[in-house]
Amino acid sequence: KEEGKGGARTRRGSELRAARRHAQGREMASERTGTAATRVRLTPLCGVHAAADPCCYLLEVDGARLLLDCGWDEAFSAELVAPLAAAIAPEAGGVDAVLLSHSDTAHLGALPYAWRLGLRCPVYATLPVHKMGQMFMYDHYLSRRAFAEFDLFDLDDVDAAFAAVKPLRYSQQAVLQGRAAGITVVPHAAGHTLGGTVWRIAKDAEEIVYAVDYNHRRERHLNGTTLDELRRPTLLITSARVAAQPERRQGGGARGGNDRDGGGAIVQAVLRCVRRDGNALLLSDTAGRSLELIMLLEQAWAAQKLGSYNVVLLTSVAYNTLEFAKSQLEWMSDEISNKFGGSRHNPFQTQHLRLCHSLEELRRLPPVPTVVIASPVALTEGFARHLLAEWAADPRNLVLFTQSPAPGTLGADLLQASRRTHLSAARAKRLSVRLSNRVALSGEELVEWERRRAEAKAAAAAAEEDLVSADAAMAVEVAVEAPEEALVRTGGGNLERLAVIARKEQAEEADAAAGIGAAAVRPPPRPVAGSAFGGVLSHDDYREGGVLFEGCAPGDGPVPMFAHEPLLASAD
Repeated sequence: KEEGKGGARTRRGSELRAARRHAQGREMASERTGTAATRVRLTPLCGVHAAADPCCYLLEVDGARLLLDCGWDEAFSAELVAPLAAAIAPEAGGVDAVLLSHSDTAHLGALPYAWRLGLRCPVYATLPVHKMGQMFMYDHYLSRRAFAEFDLFDLDDVDAAFAAVKPLRYSQQAVLQGRAAGITVVPHAAGHTLGGTVWRIAKDAEEIVYAVDYNHRRERHLNGTTLDELRRPTLLITSARVAAQPERRQGGGARGGNDRDGGGAIVQAVLRCVRRDGNALLLSDTAGRSLELIMLLEQAWAAQKLGSYNVVLLTSVAYNTLEFAKSQLEWMSDEISNKFGGSRHNPFQTQHLRLCHSLEELRRLPPVPTVVIASPVALTEGFARHLLAEWAADPRNLVLFTQSPAPGTLGADLLQASRRTHLSAARAKRLSVRLSNRVALSGEELVEWERRRAEAKAAAAAAEEDLVSADAAMAVEVAVEAPEEALVRTGGGNLERLAVIARKEQAEEADAAAGIGAAAVRPPPRPVAGSAFGGVLSHDDYREGGVLFEGCAPGDGPVPMFAHEPLLASAD
């Protein structure tokens, strides 16, 4: 026994000495080549506390700071993005690049908000993530503004943020610049969503793989992930969300039909509903997993000749979403590409799906059993929440979650209640749903709005008083007209627009009184026969010396007139 112990100690001592010699050899080699070890640090800003948390991580490679995804929840909770706001601040070091892996809210929902806070750097994504991600954020903003006030970001912030996106193809290498010089990033297919990405990030001999929300199975519109091609990275950053959700490990699928059996179960549930004269509300996202759902229902409607029932995509950007999907077949499954190459068949050139952009459009459809795909899954706002309030009381109707809603939302409460009661009428639970609508101001609110408008006009008049002079006449006209054009084009706030209009009107009156500027020499437009307020005007009626006003071009067609309406406020 003693000899055995001594031999073991001798072997361990030899192994330790060999390890020390190997480490010393690496250090000497490093000194000879003049290189130092690459330092890598990962800081989760969000996405580690619960399965439903959005994804947002700060990856530091030597002196470079990369943002891996920029997600937000569907409720747009301010506390979730506080770490993000701190990380992108200049005093914290800022961010050198953003890598987006998927187009949904959980991966890029906070990008417009971060841009408003001052984020300025290149953003890398595939083309579908770029286009569909923009549709996601448009839909969030428009669906909220349709029913309530929303000021965390606007469409200008969305456009500015996505204008910084540098689209990449799969396996296309991008070399970063600035502090991130020497770092290369390459996107690989992740499955799960159109253009979904697994990122390979490399510097010197270090290779980092960022892979969250990937799917190894082939679906109706997507191939599986190519993660197995990325072998032996230095660091793998991945998610283990499915491990905590047994129902998804068993193949039920909370991702909206990840397998053929799950898709069949969805179709059967929908058909049982419409055949008892009910309406089905399928809760999905705007432009991600909903594409798989559209293909599933379109195929079922065609195969079973279900034209007597409506199937509807109800979002604020339904038309644009489908148009983008039609043009991105090369990013989809091999089966779709082969069919299109042989017969020019486009699966998103739908025959049965109807597109609606408002509840009013939905209500104008024929009064037959209807299947509606609407967002968001969490029922935080928008069309889905209002449809739930209308349809939930009828036992013939169906509410079907194609994805898991975030905890603490109305969707999660509804799903939990249904699991507990199994939709038993005897044990049904009553849930309180708060709805918001934008209504015209009246009474004291209208008086208050008029007061604020008058104050805005007075403030604008005072600010412009010093600018009205003969020497600065042209400068005044440019400074006043340009902001108004920008506001009309981008949909600025009504109070701000009124202030700009007031400044312009006062400046033009002063110019005319002084006999200077365009206001003094421009003749009034000729009246147009048969034209009334709200009518259509022709370019030819507004020419000066054969030249059209700025912003118009021959062939543009008639120009519609627009009227400004009073400010609308939200009311619960």
